[in-house]
Amino acid sequence: MATEGDTLAKERRVYRMMQLGQIVMNLPGVTGAGLTRPDLKSTAHWKLWRDSTTKATRWQPTSKPTLRQIWEHAQAYDRQTHEAGKHGGAIGHSAMTVLRSLIFDFHNAATGQLDPSWAAISRRTGLSRSAVHTALARLRDLGIVSWMRRAVEKIDDYGSFILEQISNAYALLPWGQWRGYKPPPPAPEPEAGTWGDHPCGDRHALDQAVAEGKFGEGTTPAKLAALESDPADGLAAALAAWGRAIQEREAQATTESPATGQQPPQNFNRLWNRGPERPR
Repeated sequence: MATEGDTLAKERRVYRMMQLGQIVMNLPGVTGAGLTRPDLKSTAHWKLWRDSTTKATRWQPTSKPTLRQIWEHAQAYDRQTHEAGKHGGAIGHSAMTVLRSLIFDFHNAATGQLDPSWAAISRRTGLSRSAVHTALARLRDLGIVSWMRRAVEKIDDYGSFILEQISNAYALLPWGQWRGYKPPPPAPEPEAGTWGDHPCGDRHALDQAVAEGKFGEGTTPAKLAALESDPADGLAAALAAWGRAIQEREAQATTESPATGQQPPQNFNRLWNRGPERPR
């Protein structure tokens, strides 16, 4: 079985023979019959875009929340530039479809790799290749997407060194660089006394007392302190006063009765934890 080294050696020998053939063709009295390439239909050395590169691509990882924000800003951009009587905004329906496919179908959030071919995008979006090409050009003109044309070095069946075109390497640009886009202002702060005015850590007195009974110390003083934390809450204040009255009555009963070594009944805790009675 031929190894990889044997294959490379064979390719080098074929390449040298082709070079020797090119030298022989330039000698006096030698014609080029039989040394031409019938498969080449173009005078260009390689069928390649002019700005293609063979350098390795350096991908930039992008988190999924950031990708989601890019898509949301693209939607806001398209709505922001919408004109009455027209379909879509500055981006357009086809470009939005291609951008959604790039973000959610082809982008690797862990590595940042994004290099689908036009055929792959066409199959995924249902658009024609020409529509995909037009949509990508639109995204590039708006500064949303950029790409780098790539090529790889190969040796063909005739032993000739060639450059072969491969799929582009795409990059999603931050929305601050998009042409003509004005990000929406941040949401205003909630008005005083409305929902969202209090920080997430602040809870009502009743909620604090319930949480203290379930996840805290669970003692009567701790529950009463939670109920008394908000003087503006009338129900919590009434429950706290009721609890204090029960505590005083129990303390008075303890002092009047002889010492038995047993704890007095915790009526407040029993009533608090029992909840509504079930019908028998």
